[in-house]
This record gives sequence, structure tokens and C-alpha cells, in this order.
Amino acid sequence: MNRKRKPTYDLEAFKAAFSDPGRLAITGTALKSAAAMGFGRPEIVETIQTMRREHLYKSMPAYSNSRLWQDGTMSPLQLACST
Repeated sequence: MNRKRKPTYDLEAFKAAFSDPGRLAITGTALKSAAAMGFGRPEIVETIQTMRREHLYKSMPAYSNSRLWQDGTMSPLQLACST
């Protein structure tokens, strides 16, 4: 599988697209996983808004469509829990 270290997508555009809990586009699996950690839509948006460039650690082809790229992220919460 091809991977690259530079993110495919613009972080500021990503944060702008995911700035409204009422319009949050999220998969059911992601929503269930967040709920298991005590996060609702407002907390998900709040976490996204705190992300910085260093939270993007890789970019790789999407599993469902190898022509699309997805950026791997390590959220501020994940970084805090891993140190």
C-alpha cells in the first residue's frame, strides 16, 4: 500500500468543513466509537478545531476506493493518552 507523509487535504479547510455539530458528516462507526469515549457531536467538533499540522501523520489510499486518499490523524486526546 502506498503511503506518504505529507497530508493530502488542507487542515484549515477540514476544520471549516467540520465546525458545526448540527451539520457534522460522520460515519456510524465513528459516532459510536466517539460515544463510547463519552463524546457527542459538540465534543467531536471541539476536538477537530484543536487539531494542528503535527496531528496529521500519514496519508494513504482509502480502503474502499484506492483512487481516494485519506489522512491518518492522531487527535490531541490520543496524543495525551499515548504519552
